[in-house]
Amino acid sequence: MQNPVATTSPEASRRIYAALSEAGDSLRAADAALFLRSQLDTAAGQAACLPARYDELAGWISHHAQSVTDAYHRYQVAREFGAPRRHFATQAQARQFLRLAAPARLADGASLYGVVERWDDVDFQPMIASYLEQLGNGVPDRNRYLLYRDLQAGGAGNADAGIPLGNYRSAALELSLAHNGDDFLPELIGYNLSRQQPSAELLVARHELTELGLNADAFAAAAVAAGSGPSALLTLRGVMARVGDPAAFYRRVADGYRLHALAAHLPLPAASDAAAPLAAEAPDSQPAGPQHGGAAPSAAIQPATVQSAPQREPAEPVLPPDAVPDRAGARPASSQGRTQAAASSTALPASAAAQHGSSSAGHDAAQRTGQLATAETAPRVRTDRPVIRHHFPADEHAWESIGCELRLLEARLAASDSKEEAMATLARLLAPSLQHTPAGLMAARIYSQLFNL
Repeated sequence: MQNPVATTSPEASRRIYAALSEAGDSLRAADAALFLRSQLDTAAGQAACLPARYDELAGWISHHAQSVTDAYHRYQVAREFGAPRRHFATQAQARQFLRLAAPARLADGASLYGVVERWDDVDFQPMIASYLEQLGNGVPDRNRYLLYRDLQAGGAGNADAGIPLGNYRSAALELSLAHNGDDFLPELIGYNLSRQQPSAELLVARHELTELGLNADAFAAAAVAAGSGPSALLTLRGVMARVGDPAAFYRRVADGYRLHALAAHLPLPAASDAAAPLAAEAPDSQPAGPQHGGAAPSAAIQPATVQSAPQREPAEPVLPPDAVPDRAGARPASSQGRTQAAASSTALPASAAAQHGSSSAGHDAAQRTGQLATAETAPRVRTDRPVIRHHFPADEHAWESIGCELRLLEARLAASDSKEEAMATLARLLAPSLQHTPAGLMAARIYSQLFNL
């Protein structure tokens, strides 16, 4: 196991990323937990990002969304009046950026795996649905990991050569949260709440990549960049209604939000830093017309550029608060299954003493856990779903004869005694290190069918 110094060194991020990209065994998951604690302790010294009180969160999100919308409008106007691209002058410059950003983009959303085993808890279903979308629901052409690999395939040179150590940080955090979801559940929700906010940087990058003929969806999903897929916010609303200490839980959510805000910034290049465009790229280097489908800048356009622009109707917020329904009143309730079991276990950590600014790497895990407030909320009921059975010949030697990994998965599912057992088998193959393999893709397809029944 790593020591505290090892988890705070610049090399730690790359080491954790490399280890968890291959497998997430218990030893590496424990190392990743130490890494997470050290990173949270470091982030605790920075200014808070979220409002101090949970009841102020909706207004804060609305204000942030409006600021992104306004910046997007300014960017559109400037481009219409001849401003050049902000980040990518040439396709070669864009491909170089995509190569350097690969660790972060390949692991983007991987932390959602940390809640996959909570499929029978209605409050976590939005986050699980988001993860399945990341996986393309098992369809290779929609799997974001594979899409990004295809996007990289057009580049030249060693894909890993020259990547700065800092570019591995957010990837290491995503994978560490993926394999420590129970112990860092509030932080995982907060991390994804930040990741799912509308991002000016991602929107501008998406637009300019599209102009250069590159697959912007492979770089960042439109819904994520525009903040229109707020699954973490939906989960937070449901969970906050039933945790034992909402204030303490929210403080830890804010810690996770701040961690993402500090660690996940992509160092986008300036278009002016690119070499002269190649002949084949010359047409793309000309200023483009109006943007389509979402791009917003990270810095304001100069006022003189915008003053001469035609008047427009004010842009709508990217994600107004009303777009996120309040599920507390309409949420179906869970029966005597896993949700009630979680109420008396460590399934939802919510300790009042768990704010990470004062925690240490060796903080007792027992102090990080709490109980759900079940007495104050109505029991949740969810309709039971049948298990999808993949039939396999009833042969006592059948297991020995299976030579195909996919057939073996079918046999294991057919032998499952319950839906819970089948879902657990599938969930293991949805891990970030396996989800893009043939078995992982097949598992995602079956898991999605079971999940959506």
